[in-house]
Amino acid sequence: QGATAETRLGGLTRTCEASTVTSVLPFQDNVYAQLLMRTVTGSIYPEETFPDAYVNDNFPKQPYNFEKRQYGLDFPGVGHTMVGWVRLQNLYDALRTCILEGVKGDFLEAGVWRGGA
Repeated sequence: QGATAETRLGGLTRTCEASTVTSVLPFQDNVYAQLLMRTVTGSIYPEETFPDAYVNDNFPKQPYNFEKRQYGLDFPGVGHTMVGWVRLQNLYDALRTCILEGVKGDFLEAGVWRGGA
């Protein structure tokens, strides 16, 4: 029998043939990964941002700026992470390399508040 890969989520385990795991698309070709990144960074619906980490009425909002969002240099009003595109793409590439090279183990995202990846 060929090599298999196992994915665990909660109490569920999914096993699949390694041949399906070895075809992870490069980021620029993975439309789903790009959509997911736009969603978690709050870039899918550009909205005003806060100038810094203080979210209250004393700090006026600023217009959306993709260049700042790309590097995680703004404070999105609606976003699940503040990491930015560049770091998230690096994370995607690192995970893809692990999968393609058959590195054994699990992935753990241990970020806190809105800075986790």
